[in-house]
Amino acid sequence: MMSQQKNVSTDLLAPHLHEQRPTALSGFQFVLRSIGLVASLIGIAIASFVAIKIHKTWGFVFVSTLLPFFLDTAEVAALISRRTQKFSLHRVNPFVLMGLDAITIGLLIWSFFMLIFDKWGKTQAMSTVGYTADPYNGIEMWLAVTLGASHVALLVFDVVDCCSRRTATVKKAPDQISLPRRGPSNHSYNRSYSAGGVGDVEWG
Repeated sequence: MMSQQKNVSTDLLAPHLHEQRPTALSGFQFVLRSIGLVASLIGIAIASFVAIKIHKTWGFVFVSTLLPFFLDTAEVAALISRRTQKFSLHRVNPFVLMGLDAITIGLLIWSFFMLIFDKWGKTQAMSTVGYTADPYNGIEMWLAVTLGASHVALLVFDVVDCCSRRTATVKKAPDQISLPRRGPSNHSYNRSYSAGGVGDVEWG
């Protein structure tokens, strides 16, 4: 009887512990998303300048910067609206957000190596004419490193944020109170899983 009351009281206090999420997490995400937004915008501008003035099209740069540009823009707008409470913009689903951040990191790695091959490969192949896009090539590589580092950190924050919200949702369910039982019950396991399903995660 004493162990049953201890389990009930512990689980009833758990939701309050999980609901109090640190506000610094959203602040870090806002800063990193802002850095990614500015870096991707600069990368798109430089790639467009190179395509217009030097007639050198870096398609991989456009592909690897457009996705983080739109993603970071949407997240920054949602975080601002959440802070000011003037607009009703919702953030991206956490599982979709983790997938998009992972795809962004992969595209930036691909773009970085393509820029390396483009720089040194073209310089060695063109012996008579200099490679005029060389300064912009180096800038694009540094921008790719900045974007990649920020999105790696954002991916970690996404996982932490998603797990904390899912844990809070599971703990809020009234049938999650831990009671001593004689053997494993498939019925209670199914109830626990359904209470903390993917669709029950609140986001934004």
